[in-house]
Amino acid sequence: SLGGKVQNDAGQWVARSTGYDYTTSSYYQTPNERYSLFANMVQELDNDLVLTGDMLYTKRKSNQQLAPQPADVMLNVCGADGVAAGASCITLSDAMIAGGIAADDTGRVNYRRRTTDAGPRIYSQDTDTFRVSAALAGELDINTGMNWDLAYTFGKNKADTSVDNSINATNLIESVYANEDAWFSGVPLTGDIVNDISFTDNANGGNEQHTVSAGLNGDLFDVSAGTVAFAIGAEYRYESGYYNPDPVTVAGDSTAAQQDATDGDYNVISVFQEVSVPFTDKLTGEFALRYDDYSTFGKASTWKIGLTYEATDDLMLRGVAATGFRAPSISELFGGDTGSYDYLDDPWGNAQDPQILVRYTSDDDLKAEESDSYTAGLVYSPSFVDGLSLTVDYWRFKVTNAITRLDVQAGLDECFANASAEACETFNIGVNGDLSNLTNSLTNVGSQDTSGIDFNLAYNFEALTLDWKISNDTTYLLNFEQEGNDYTNYIDGNFGAYAEVRNNFSIQAGQDSWNVNYFNRYIGEMDDLGTGDKVDAVLYHNIAGTYFVTDTITLSAGVKNFTDEEPSTVSNGSDGGTVPEVYDTIGRQYYGGVTVKF
Repeated sequence: SLGGKVQNDAGQWVARSTGYDYTTSSYYQTPNERYSLFANMVQELDNDLVLTGDMLYTKRKSNQQLAPQPADVMLNVCGADGVAAGASCITLSDAMIAGGIAADDTGRVNYRRRTTDAGPRIYSQDTDTFRVSAALAGELDINTGMNWDLAYTFGKNKADTSVDNSINATNLIESVYANEDAWFSGVPLTGDIVNDISFTDNANGGNEQHTVSAGLNGDLFDVSAGTVAFAIGAEYRYESGYYNPDPVTVAGDSTAAQQDATDGDYNVISVFQEVSVPFTDKLTGEFALRYDDYSTFGKASTWKIGLTYEATDDLMLRGVAATGFRAPSISELFGGDTGSYDYLDDPWGNAQDPQILVRYTSDDDLKAEESDSYTAGLVYSPSFVDGLSLTVDYWRFKVTNAITRLDVQAGLDECFANASAEACETFNIGVNGDLSNLTNSLTNVGSQDTSGIDFNLAYNFEALTLDWKISNDTTYLLNFEQEGNDYTNYIDGNFGAYAEVRNNFSIQAGQDSWNVNYFNRYIGEMDDLGTGDKVDAVLYHNIAGTYFVTDTITLSAGVKNFTDEEPSTVSNGSDGGTVPEVYDTIGRQYYGGVTVKF
């Protein structure tokens, strides 16, 4: 489109009435190859010392495919105010002018093209992960005996990534100026032009971690109800990370969003302790305290108090109150600016497409998330039904200074409806809905508050010469609020899914040499945050079987999504109108495997 207009079959420039179908060339599932090698060792030394070590190496090669790269550029118009004499420019034809195409106040006109001539974008990753650890453990002849350990762990991963058929926007603009007829005729571009504007975007990144830890645990002393036990420990951890985008992308010459490099590191020193105290034969308390000192945001102390009460042989009551925190990661602190084409509704009506470029930024001044958590529940194992167990737990998590990105759509709506200076400034929305600098920064929002109830039933028994196992887990979400906005039972492709009801059920039957398992997964009905429409509930059925040929050889096979359920439709979802992180987008899948131990 040029100036929002497209050519019809008669060569006239008219308002665009159709959009591009992304789903014909986009992958929903990532093809990958993975190779892993693992080794461990245990060596008993003198004086009851035990030396342990392990090593893990994994290589993963994967790729994805997305629709051809979209180009969205501004072109100088010859003779327009603001365009210097002699500058490269395009000449508007009589048909263009008759169609209403004209230069804007800067002397430019918007040109958009889906570069199907270059082909779909092919994303590839080659990732290596390596981890090695060594530990020394022993006993101390103190009191009734105490156990100690000292460990070191090193981890590293690096990834080389590429995107074939990327488009260089700077070269594209120059090519349009030099080949107007080729670009505006509607016929496919020549191979020479495609080669001139396309390139392979190459990037690399990685992380590294060093951890040294030490611990001591054992019994302290006896009280009338039993023994007071303890555990103490300390840890030092250093983490670093980096990401180097392609130079074309860093320079802002790609049609993809401009992105900066990421590079940073931090270290943390932690000490912690936990004590278990039997107050009575039935009541036990657990008390824990942890202190962390981060090089980035400073110090933090957290604690936990837990009580367990065995009311009867069948019934146990439990409760925990605790504080916690999550330190900002390297990418959250030091990540370079990047862009994302989010599915948004422009209330001003300026945007030509539902995908609007949002600039994502990090913040090296982020504070740690802090939380208060409360859980209370019971475990009931009736003695008159052998193998049956029921648990019910209420939980609530209150997070302050939560690290997240805000709801861009809510910000757009607030800025438009109420001319909210705060919303407009927060998201860098310009005058009259100018979204050219639309920004969504990582920030410490005021609060998140979520609570719910978990139910679990587990029953193991024998019947019909078979061993049976039945399990059912239900989570009922009471509320999920962020910054005073209630998202309970809402779903949005950009913001998450918070179904009131989720359930997992499984039943297994078998004997010593084989078993068959049926399990299902239920996601309840939700409301579409974008439209308010109902998003259908879905129930996935899965079947799996295992046969133990020998002690060393095992065969397995199964079917996922046996009834081939389709994903529910979400307005602000992916290209296909759903949310792949929540719903199965593949359909019925068959799998099989052989495991050999030696």
